[in-house]
Amino acid sequence: MLQCVTSADEARRAAGAGAEALIVQASAAGGHSATLTPSSPPAPVRLPDLIAGVRGAVALPIIATGGITTAADVVAAERAGAEAAMVGTALLRTKESGASAPHKAALVDPAFDTTVVTRAFTGRPARALRNHFTDRYDLIAPTGYPALHHLSAEPPPQPLTHA
Repeated sequence: MLQCVTSADEARRAAGAGAEALIVQASAAGGHSATLTPSSPPAPVRLPDLIAGVRGAVALPIIATGGITTAADVVAAERAGAEAAMVGTALLRTKESGASAPHKAALVDPAFDTTVVTRAFTGRPARALRNHFTDRYDLIAPTGYPALHHLSAEPPPQPLTHA
């Protein structure tokens, strides 16, 4: 069993619960945070430092993630003690990605040059492009994942019917 963790404490808890390997996610990760405590987003810790802290806490294999964008980032993660590295945000604009067309376009739009960690979209801490929605709703968004996620998601397409 693999378990995502965002701190050495979470790594110890995961090891105690029987995890066989850890996906260690730094706060620079895009998308949802893997934190076990969604009401408290993870502290901003560089990925190599987080890996070293987790490596000092447990002996499980580590898959590094969160802010990996270059080959140098992969090397730094391996030097810190990770056995593997995983990317996510770097693949969002591929044709295989499930990201929406507006999201893909926003990722390269110079108007969106800042990211924030917000609960505005889904009720769970997630790194997102800063925009009007995050500015307006972040401070008042409840910690209500997955219910808030479903309430704020685009409705699924309706099937065509013939009369």
